[in-house]
Amino acid sequence: MRGVINYLENIVQQENPPTPGQRVILFVLHLLSMVYTGAVRVRNFFYCRELLPRYSLPVPVISIGNISAGGTGKTPAVIFLARLLARKGRKVAVLSRGYKGRKGRKSQSPVIVSAGTSPRQAGDEPALLARRLPAVPVLVGKNRYQSGMLGLKKFGPEVFILDDGFQHLVLRRNLDLVLIDTARPFFQPLLPRGYLREPPDGLQRAGGVILTRVDQAVPEEVKKLHRYLQKRFPGKKVFHARYHSPGLQEWRFWRRFPAEAKVLDAKGKKAGVFAGVAFPASVCRTLEQMGVTVTGCLFLPDHEPVTREELITFSKQCKEKGAHFLATTEKDAVKLSFSPPEILPLYVLPVDLILDEGEEEFYKWLQKKVGGV
Repeated sequence: MRGVINYLENIVQQENPPTPGQRVILFVLHLLSMVYTGAVRVRNFFYCRELLPRYSLPVPVISIGNISAGGTGKTPAVIFLARLLARKGRKVAVLSRGYKGRKGRKSQSPVIVSAGTSPRQAGDEPALLARRLPAVPVLVGKNRYQSGMLGLKKFGPEVFILDDGFQHLVLRRNLDLVLIDTARPFFQPLLPRGYLREPPDGLQRAGGVILTRVDQAVPEEVKKLHRYLQKRFPGKKVFHARYHSPGLQEWRFWRRFPAEAKVLDAKGKKAGVFAGVAFPASVCRTLEQMGVTVTGCLFLPDHEPVTREELITFSKQCKEKGAHFLATTEKDAVKLSFSPPEILPLYVLPVDLILDEGEEEFYKWLQKKVGGV
């Protein structure tokens, strides 16, 4: 199955002219995309006009989401917002769907995620959120209203952050923050021909937009996208953000003592990179910005864990190319269910979201949009 997904992604994303066989595949994907687009529009119509049931929680809800299939950096954005609100004295809780979690579970009741909860149970992103936000309750469940009511009963939060919530229209929210990755083309067909979850006009529902990875995009393209959003959706605030890493941390220490793990001086060193995220090329760019030479890449489907056999083979290949270590993302690190082979040391790349406009300007805007934060 992984091979089929990779093959289709390569066809969709390739820059070279498609072969006759690939044209047939693209045509089929285009037809499926048209069907999907129609279904999305009908669903949004019914929810936005309250023709399908929606539920409200008694405290403010702020959604972090996107209109694309992953890759915009929602998890660092959730961490940024949760930490900001906590510093301002607000009790915060996070509601997540827990994608790719709950394998083998029959119960659909909410799960309270802790730093020790298995990603297999909760999903890789909630498991990572629990590690990075030890003082913030993280609740996972398909029914996020039910998760919210459980969170209110157990923790009494003053505000909920709805992780990956833009398309989750069942739960009402006070504010939708939508992330757009400027390092990827914005105008795309919908799934499966492109990677958009819904048409760009869905941004009309958003309260604000955050353009991410502005440091990895062409400056003129960022300005062009910013101007388009302001003209197409007048009055919506557009922020600019980038992802900064405090440095590479050795996996064995990161796993046990994430707050105390020492940072590697990686400038001038060589590394092999493996990542199962929606836009793995950005991981390599971040490392290169830190002065690391990437000798090889093992890109996996989003949320897919690396196997021991894959990691052994990849480690040997990178060592032959002169790599000093392997590097991966935090999202991939939490999914490791085995100790890495001792062929090359493994380092983890944590990232934090930084707004060009600054936290205080963002917080003042947030207070105007959402009372009680």
